[in-house]
Amino acid sequence: MKTLICDLNVYDNGHHIGFVNSILSHAAQREDFIFLFNGMAANLCKGMEHERVFFVPEDRLHPDELGSLSDKLREYRYIRKFALEHGIGRVIFLEIDWYQVAIGLSRPPFRITGIYFRPFHLIPTRAESLRGSLKSLFYHVKKRLLFHILKINRQVEPLFLLNDRMAGVRYPSWFRYLPDPVFEDGGTGTRSVSIRGQFGIPPSTHIILAFGAMGARKNIGNIVAAYRQAHFEGDTVLLIAGKVRNDYRATFNQAIDSFAGNTDPHKRVIAIDTFVDESDIDPYFREAGTILLCYSKFYGSSGLMGKAAQHGKTCIVPDRGLLSDLNDEYRLGYAVDPDDAGSIAKALSLAQREPLPAQGFQRFVHDHHESAFLRTLLTQ
Repeated sequence: MKTLICDLNVYDNGHHIGFVNSILSHAAQREDFIFLFNGMAANLCKGMEHERVFFVPEDRLHPDELGSLSDKLREYRYIRKFALEHGIGRVIFLEIDWYQVAIGLSRPPFRITGIYFRPFHLIPTRAESLRGSLKSLFYHVKKRLLFHILKINRQVEPLFLLNDRMAGVRYPSWFRYLPDPVFEDGGTGTRSVSIRGQFGIPPSTHIILAFGAMGARKNIGNIVAAYRQAHFEGDTVLLIAGKVRNDYRATFNQAIDSFAGNTDPHKRVIAIDTFVDESDIDPYFREAGTILLCYSKFYGSSGLMGKAAQHGKTCIVPDRGLLSDLNDEYRLGYAVDPDDAGSIAKALSLAQREPLPAQGFQRFVHDHHESAFLRTLLTQ
């Protein structure tokens, strides 16, 4: 049976690139696998010149993640037509979220599964305020409804959830556990650039790193406010590195500008608004001291937790959601209320003074090895 690996959302927001590189390296030589990507993947990922790798014409794509339902329906119709023409028996979407309605309303002859990034069961239905509770409840119900539309299609197999073991136990007919991979070549096959040298950061300065595509979930406003409040021993720098989304740019710039009133000569903020290539990521984590994962209103997995564990760096994580559960299991960092700058500030100070021991990091890397990800995802 032929399997189609499909991802039309490979852009410079980072996360999918590692998945694609790993899957292509492992499966490109297998004749039972065919791959379908958007054109930018050819510039960002490796191994794209293979004869079984195909690209969707740019005029069929709508890269804006807020694209309309009709846009996603058109994209799915192209994928369906492609799969039928190539005799595909199973389609694996590396991000299935965008196509839930389209898949649910179709009757394809092939089986379907994929990685589900924003599952409804992790979205809380209560918040501190009535308005917040109503907003969360509406979002939860909306996501649950979309999922049940998807499940109307009886060809849909259980979806993969990154790092969420309990969902597979609670909903075995709906979800399967998938380790969010720690890639094997991280830190070994990458460029030996010096982040400290590049940005003029002395060896004795403690680096606090916020990394990745900068959007609302990165919580930069509260992070900068917390950094101003925190008490440290010696010099520190808050290094914020990653491309800023257009819809977040005004908020991001306001947060960075708010640091202008800082009078502590031992604190500095460096903001790098650029996409960081896969081969340049590891130096950031290798040279940082504390990794910020205190995302706001985000309850799923983060591949950056594995990257931090790989380099043995203490994380600041939310006190709710999947990252909190993983932190409880492996002891990877300090949990904070992501909406409370004071809570984050206390954890920042503590992480500098008392970084965590290596045992939990090593266990996390072992349990989330790239091979486990590939074996789970690609086994039919």
